[in-house]
Amino acid sequence: MAEKQKNLAKVKEEIANLPKEINAATEQVKQSEQKVAENQAAIDQKAAEVTRAEQSVANRRNVDLSKATYGEFLQHAKTNGANQAIRNAAAEALATYERAKHEDGITVGSDSTSPATLENNLKAIELVRAINAYRRQAGLKELLIDPYKNPASQVQTLYFRRANWHMGKYFGNENVAINSSVRGAVDYWYKEKALYMAEAAKYGLTTNERDIDSNKIYTTLYKRGQLDFFYKVGHYLQMMDKNFNSISAAYCSNPNPYNNLYEVGFHTASNERFNNGTLLSADAYEQAIRNFAGAAKAANAQATAAKSQLGVLRAQRTGYVSTLNIQKAKLADLQKLTANRSAALATANAGVITAEAALTKAKQNVVTKEAALKRATATIASKLAPKQAALAKEQGLLETAKNKLAELKKVLITAELNVAKAKDALQTSQTKLKEAQDNLEKLQNAPQALEAAQKALQAAQADYASKVKTLKDEEAKLEISRSIYTKLQENYEQLRSQLPPKAQKETGGKVPNLHLSRTYQPKPLLVRQQNTGQKVLPATGTKADQVAALGLLLGLGTLASARRRKRNNED
Repeated sequence: MAEKQKNLAKVKEEIANLPKEINAATEQVKQSEQKVAENQAAIDQKAAEVTRAEQSVANRRNVDLSKATYGEFLQHAKTNGANQAIRNAAAEALATYERAKHEDGITVGSDSTSPATLENNLKAIELVRAINAYRRQAGLKELLIDPYKNPASQVQTLYFRRANWHMGKYFGNENVAINSSVRGAVDYWYKEKALYMAEAAKYGLTTNERDIDSNKIYTTLYKRGQLDFFYKVGHYLQMMDKNFNSISAAYCSNPNPYNNLYEVGFHTASNERFNNGTLLSADAYEQAIRNFAGAAKAANAQATAAKSQLGVLRAQRTGYVSTLNIQKAKLADLQKLTANRSAALATANAGVITAEAALTKAKQNVVTKEAALKRATATIASKLAPKQAALAKEQGLLETAKNKLAELKKVLITAELNVAKAKDALQTSQTKLKEAQDNLEKLQNAPQALEAAQKALQAAQADYASKVKTLKDEEAKLEISRSIYTKLQENYEQLRSQLPPKAQKETGGKVPNLHLSRTYQPKPLLVRQQNTGQKVLPATGTKADQVAALGLLLGLGTLASARRRKRNNED
């Protein structure tokens, strides 16, 4: 929410400043348009003045432009240049002729068809003017002529005439056309615009003429393997390239006018050259050639001054038009920015409204959920209290049963010990009885000792019968205790299983089972009588203890059943 409000405030602030900037930009455009209009009127007036001056001195020229060469023009600049930069540039340009002669076998001659004649160089200026007209139309800066690149253009023009293909040795960005006129050659290059504009989007290329970068487009298409498209539109792209700022030109005439050869090279010169006089406008360059040819000597002071002033006016116009184009572009950008910011403001407002609505709804949901939570907590507490009380009660019962079971366990252990003692006593009695029987057998043939032996035998039999009875009684008690213990343990486990899992863990675990010994059953004792008959002594004993124990077991079972029925009814 805070972020959306911050964004809204930022957009509002930007929009608030835009009207002032747009008004200022609009005023600048108006002022520049006024300057361009005034400058154009001055140019028209001065051009008419120059025309009149040239007509007045046309018959007094003292140099044949069709025979004078560009090399002579450069030699004059090398010797008489206004500064060292001009003189050095002229020397380097002259070296191009020698290099082409020795390395490429190309001699730039002085015949009337040669691109090196001053007459053909003046013709080549029209190529520059025609190209600049299209650039002005697109809002691009005009290209200045680089007089010291013209020798390279002349060499590559002659190479093209010979090889019917671009040389590309002295520079790469080159347009060549075979046509009967300057306008026809330039229009031939420019008509590629229609194909480019129709197909550019398909190749992902810009259609804004002020944003064309021919070398970048070439590289892009080369990487994609789509150079066929560049070869169809490359002349137009190089003419309108935003990065080029200078141009060289050459014209090679032919007796057949339809075979005239036109060539231009596009260059990017350093900023220094714009200030040292090595780059010239088309008018200034033309004036320099005519001055060298002697036209200035024949012209009067008025013609010379008029041409100079015209050149200044045209240079001013270039600056005015460039400034105007920049200001118009800035104004268009501001207007577009205003539209974009308005849309952004609407979006930001909508975002804030949506966020506020979401926040309000969220707060309402929180209140509703808190109320529901309180109600649910109260309901759970009211339902949980009886359950907790019942649980505590059941845990108490279970603990009591557990304690009783532990006590009975002690009783069982005592009973087992008593049975073991009875077994030992019975074993001892059996031994004594056996001894008495043996003595009786020995004394049966001694009447004197027979009576004593019989008494001893009767005493042993009586003792044995007593021990058998004791063993039977203890085993009966043990069996009753075992049954009671088993029943109590079953009841305990049933009570414990009905508790919640957590409560089951808190009861201290299950009471261990007892592994009680088996009941010992003595074998009947065979007693020899004088009548040689045998009598089995039966096991005897009371049932009172057994009945009492069974009564206790029945009572405990009834109590456990009653508690289960009560709990089931409560549930």
